[in-house]
Amino acid sequence: MKLLMDNTTAEIFTNNTAFKTRLKHIDVRQAWVKTLRDKSIVIPVHVPSVDNLADLFTKILGIDDFQRLRDQMMVSLP
Repeated sequence: MKLLMDNTTAEIFTNNTAFKTRLKHIDVRQAWVKTLRDKSIVIPVHVPSVDNLADLFTKILGIDDFQRLRDQMMVSLP
């Protein structure tokens, strides 16, 4: 499964290049993500912010950005 992300902090977390934290819940999550990555269950992939379809559901967008992302998502069936 490809995990598309545009957040640099999430990319560092997923690629396990962050230093150990003092917050145990972050360390446990990082270990789980590392396991998924090492077994090739999750493959982290960078996606530019401009093309991030998740923004359609998570951010208040201007009309131009909304229409562009909506049009990328909508697929006409024959």
